[in-house]
Amino acid sequence: MAELVFDMGKVINYKNAGEEIAYRDVVPIGTSCIGISNMPIPQNEVGTVTLEGIWNLPADTSTAFEVGDMLYWNTAGKKLTKTSTDVPAGMCTLKKESATAVGQVKLLGNAVKTGE
Repeated sequence: MAELVFDMGKVINYKNAGEEIAYRDVVPIGTSCIGISNMPIPQNEVGTVTLEGIWNLPADTSTAFEVGDMLYWNTAGKKLTKTSTDVPAGMCTLKKESATAVGQVKLLGNAVKTGE
């Protein structure tokens, strides 16, 4: 028998195995997608992370984004990129000139296979 764990899966419980996560920090979910923390999540504690929505996030200032571009999260630089080897973030929803430091992204909302 199936058991409903989370209705629609927009928010998940996330156990923080690394440094403390601040409210509204970007949280890479492995190498599949990113979410946004709904609360501070101390190390080794569980908190909630949103996997959907349209968000303004720090972005690479050397690259322009067009609406519909696939965007990725660079975990080292903590910014959106168009580099497919970074963590998938979602789709660009607002054109960004290369010098602009903020990009708008619709989060994937689900895990996707990468590297294939």
